[in-house]
Amino acid sequence: MSSVTQLGYLGIGVSDLVAWERFATQTLGLQNNGHDADGTLFLKMDEYHHRFALHANGSDDVMYVGWEVANEQALQALSTQLQAAGVQVTPGSADLAGARRVVALITFNDPNGIATEFFYGSLVNFDAPFASSRAISGFETGIQGLGHIVLGVDDLDDSLHFYRDVLGMRISDFTQLSGVAGGRR
Repeated sequence: MSSVTQLGYLGIGVSDLVAWERFATQTLGLQNNGHDADGTLFLKMDEYHHRFALHANGSDDVMYVGWEVANEQALQALSTQLQAAGVQVTPGSADLAGARRVVALITFNDPNGIATEFFYGSLVNFDAPFASSRAISGFETGIQGLGHIVLGVDDLDDSLHFYRDVLGMRISDFTQLSGVAGGRR
């Protein structure tokens, strides 16, 4: 079974890009790595071009999750694995790969409707090391990338099957909240 190597990046829709940039750089200590032509703000925390892409779309929610794979063969194997499990997979366009700063990617929705991407060939720059505006030495990323992600799910059994059995991921923690108002995430 093929699997991802790390959590590579998150795309987040925001309603106040300036406030998010201030929070991300001044409070969290992430580094502003510039804006794309469409206004997307890239934030870095290591040698990768970015780990967070903030899109001023007003949603204040996760837009997409990007999981890194080792190479083109792993990407194709995971695409086949997903399709065999009945998941509709779409090859990412060259424009989308360029916007994400990766060589190639596929896109699909997880069982909860969360836009998900598998990619390989992320843009990294070892000549321009991470430099926080805060007095911190950096973040521990390495082979785990962003590390963990916490997702609110619609159906626990479907989600467990998908992430554990189809994608081969390890589930580390469970939290069940009852009576929580708000959206599904």
